[in-house]
Amino acid sequence: MDGVDPLSLEAFERRAKEADERLRALETHFEKLEVNRSASPGHPVLENVLKELKVLESKLVDAKLKHVEMEKENTILKEQTSKLEYQVLHLKRAVRELEQ
Repeated sequence: MDGVDPLSLEAFERRAKEADERLRALETHFEKLEVNRSASPGHPVLENVLKELKVLESKLVDAKLKHVEMEKENTILKEQTSKLEYQVLHLKRAVRELEQ
């Protein structure tokens, strides 16, 4: 390549590579748009997925409510356990004093 500046050639190759990468990104984006278009509302696959998502969302809400209830119950049980342990401690102390 007579008469071509090496720096110009490098710049040209860099721009060509960047353009190629942008083209690949656009092609990927276009393919995703085509997939989304084929799964538009009314499409059986999308409808089934949406139904399943709604079922899972409902189950998640139920699980969260149950979790909150169980946390409250756990707190109550911990308090009761603490009180009972305190009573056991004093009952053991009273028994030791009576045995002496």
